Amino acid sequence: MELKYEPSCEAAQLVETLRDRRSDEARARASICGPHRDDLSLRLNDMDATTFASEGQQRTLSLAMKLSQARVLEVVSGHPPLILIDDVFGELDAERRRAFMKHLPVGSQKIITTTQVRWWGEGEFSGSVFRVEQGVVEQSKEID
Repeated sequence: MELKYEPSCEAAQLVETLRDRRSDEARARASICGPHRDDLSLRLNDMDATTFASEGQQRTLSLAMKLSQARVLEVVSGHPPLILIDDVFGELDAERRRAFMKHLPVGSQKIITTTQVRWWGEGEFSGSVFRVEQGVVEQSKEID
């Protein structure tokens, strides 16, 4: 895998570029340049992952980066981070779901949203499950 940072404009000239594009941005009613418009390019075997990789592979790459980020945060801070995972399991097969769950930092708190919990029984996972419907917690249970 290759990861490349792609800035939307040169950092050394950011202030000048923002000033020069101000009227264009006002006309477009959108930001054209700046760090919030930067991107990451992901490549697998020298091929663009957005066109070469399957959706499951793309999701796996994204989750691998999330795991790496969590590990860096833990090393830098000395504490395992809180990990928020929003409905990614529907796009992963059982093997990828188990692998992801097993690689989460051991001491971290994990909050996982999902539309179904059938996948939960596929591995050796424990925790609390809360069902939320229309903003109301309807039931909770412990899974061992």
